[in-house]
Amino acid sequence: MPTISLKPYRCRRCGHVTHQNTNHWASTWSFGKSNVCPECPPWAKYPEYGSHTIWDCLESEPERVV
Repeated sequence: MPTISLKPYRCRRCGHVTHQNTNHWASTWSFGKSNVCPECPPWAKYPEYGSHTIWDCLESEPERVV
């Protein structure tokens, strides 16, 4: 299992880049008001407006050695 490391992630809506500690390279998303994009307008990121933030990892997953 991969270890947790700091990886760059980009907001799918506006392109803002931040770093997240994860143990994978898949997309992540906001949960309620946690992990929302600071650059997106409120209607584009908060659940009360029916939206959320999706973050895409900018790092490629390393090839696995068997």
